[in-house]
Amino acid sequence: AEISRLTALLRSGLRELGVTLATPVDQVGGHTSFELPVEWEAKLLVRAREERIAIAKRGKFIRTAIHAYCSDRDVDHFLGVLGGCR
Repeated sequence: AEISRLTALLRSGLRELGVTLATPVDQVGGHTSFELPVEWEAKLLVRAREERIAIAKRGKFIRTAIHAYCSDRDVDHFLGVLGGCR
């Protein structure tokens, strides 16, 4: 239940930032994939590494995953880092 709640929080935040989600809305589970403009993507990959945020580049998508040890603070931090890449 907590992973689903945090995943919904992440996806909502991504949509608020204008990010295109690749993961179907009705897909359950902690993984979320999304597409970014090329300029954002390059910045995010560098900033995520600097901030020790685990993300993965999969083809043209970025993939994130919510795990049992994640918190609201982790989601907010990631969304803040992504927002700073615009």
